[in-house]
Amino acid sequence: MKIMPAIAYPQTIVKAEVPRPFYLKLWFADGFTGEVDVSPILQRGGVFTPLSDPQIFSEVRVEYGTVVWPGDVDLSPESLRAYCEAGHVISLQESP
Repeated sequence: MKIMPAIAYPQTIVKAEVPRPFYLKLWFADGFTGEVDVSPILQRGGVFTPLSDPQIFSEVRVEYGTVVWPGDVDLSPESLRAYCEAGHVISLQESP
């Protein structure tokens, strides 16, 4: 049986940094790099409430091609790619 290598889709995140509170700088598998302020998402509360603490937010890591924080809180890489391309968190009305 032949084992196929993992596919890296363009929206796959390979590296993430927090340059300042609530901003993510992201590197994608296709070489695209972007930065976005995700504080509008944190303001929604719910599972994102703990991330309003800059210390917890800074604990971001990359797992399985997306960003993850303690408590297994994550954001979809497809949405993050769209936000980076737009330069801000976009609403459903703005999405393609």
